[in-house]
Amino acid sequence: MSRLDGLDGLDGLDGLDGLDGLDGLDGLDGLDGFQAAGSGRIPGQSGNYTEALLRSRELIFRGKPIGSLAYGGWVGRWPSSGADGMPSMDSSEHYARMSTWARQEACVAHMFSALQVDVERAAFSATLSHRNTGAAAGLSSITKIVRPPLAAFQAQAKLTETWAVLRAERAAEIRAQVSTNLPFWTAICHLEPSRSPHTYELMLLTIKLASMVVQRMKQALACPRPAQYSPAIHPMIQTPEHFSFPSGHATQAFASAHLLSLLLGPHAGRDEALQLQAEMIATNRVIAGVHFHADSLAGRVLGKSLAEYVVHRGKGGGWVPRQFI
Repeated sequence: MSRLDGLDGLDGLDGLDGLDGLDGLDGLDGLDGFQAAGSGRIPGQSGNYTEALLRSRELIFRGKPIGSLAYGGWVGRWPSSGADGMPSMDSSEHYARMSTWARQEACVAHMFSALQVDVERAAFSATLSHRNTGAAAGLSSITKIVRPPLAAFQAQAKLTETWAVLRAERAAEIRAQVSTNLPFWTAICHLEPSRSPHTYELMLLTIKLASMVVQRMKQALACPRPAQYSPAIHPMIQTPEHFSFPSGHATQAFASAHLLSLLLGPHAGRDEALQLQAEMIATNRVIAGVHFHADSLAGRVLGKSLAEYVVHRGKGGGWVPRQFI
């Protein structure tokens, strides 16, 4: 899928709404409210409606022979159809007829299936690449991340312990950012779901893709959390039950910030604010005691590359291969 056509190719997204829900989101469950509104689900599908629909069918179609009212084919407008009269198979044009949540799931699955992670144990590295097809078959590197040595994490554990003095000051932000960071992006870009639903949808897609990718990279690089280095770190929130490096919050924050900058166009003040907000979200995870500063730096590299990759899949243009060494 070279174009995410169901999303109008990224272009029609007027203002990339600041969807967010960074890392703690490993599933995007915290954004169910948005998915329900605009997802195409039928409102009021309660027991009362079920009984009413049963009665309605009995009254309207009572006595009609089975099959006498068949349409003779599928009903509804489809952008294209195959030789057998059914909708054409595996066409990106059909994304427009899918509900929001289903389209996101399908698009993310399609995009993730084109990615590959190669691990070089001797080099302590993991490389994320895109699998090209057709005449250009092969791998195109997106991001390469090298795992820091034990001594680096031991030194950074002291830094994490030192930053704990900022917890009282950052407590409200830290708690608010555990599951969703949407308000922090909307505050900067004045984004509203009702005015730019496609932008919200694209950000949800990007965050979900970033969550899947970062979990694969975490599993490959296998770096313990700060609290496993020192009991004095004593995190102020529950430590997530997966590896630490790269930081998922940082990956999703920088992916969101960079995506907004790419889609909204250059604006020095806004772009700087977006980057600073991503840095604060990442830093708050270190202050909370659940990440190392190195986790945030690696997440920044991965997140920016993923934002460019998503835009590339929508309208081309490529991406900047990055490395964290």
